[in-house]
Amino acid sequence: MKLRGISGIPTIISLLIVLIGCTSTNDDGWISTEYSQQKADELQKQVDEGHKPGALDWRQVSRDFLSSNEMKVNESTDSKLIVDEKTKKVVQYELTDGRLIQLELVQPSKEGPSGIYMVNRYRFLSK
Repeated sequence: MKLRGISGIPTIISLLIVLIGCTSTNDDGWISTEYSQQKADELQKQVDEGHKPGALDWRQVSRDFLSSNEMKVNESTDSKLIVDEKTKKVVQYELTDGRLIQLELVQPSKEGPSGIYMVNRYRFLSK
């Protein structure tokens, strides 16, 4: 397929960005995961029905997020809980490549011990 007056590669890249979606960042370096409330509610329902209990544990959700994004935690260092509120946590990990990452976890559907956690946003910090 040939497009008139437009180079094919930039057009393909633009289409991929639109189709795949991109995360948004703001001035303080946070990158939004852009989870949907509908998906959060569906997961909460599954947990309420006795499935996927790991979604109730912010530590497990953090590790699953890092693993699914192919980021490996430096196991010789401890995680650091930066914010510990009722419905929001910010935890910091050191990765094996030396970078620091902070994850903000929220309870999007239900508050308290029976509410799931999801990673709302994350950012990389320098040491």
